[in-house]
Amino acid sequence: MANISVIVPVYKVEEFLSRCVDSILCQSYSDFDLILVDDGSPDRCGQMCEDYARQEGCKYLRLDTNSRNTSARALYKSMGYEEIGCVPCVFNGLEDVNLVLIEKAL
Repeated sequence: MANISVIVPVYKVEEFLSRCVDSILCQSYSDFDLILVDDGSPDRCGQMCEDYARQEGCKYLRLDTNSRNTSARALYKSMGYEEIGCVPCVFNGLEDVNLVLIEKAL
């Protein structure tokens, strides 16, 4: 496990996602986990996340979504993702948020 986790909210940011992820991946410090939190964005963000994971040689892609967002969870299930856990956290100043860990073998 890495010492640092970089958490990026992903929702309707197709126009900016590449620039954001590229700027994170090009850092000289590489001991970090990149966590993309997607609540079922209706644009191409989900596919872009998969493309990045394949490009980086990841065996699995994990997306995290809010446990209350049942439509996003259903969408990812239909795309072959499996729910592997749930992490309670404070997210963007909101307490009692549970992130559902959703993973797909690539």
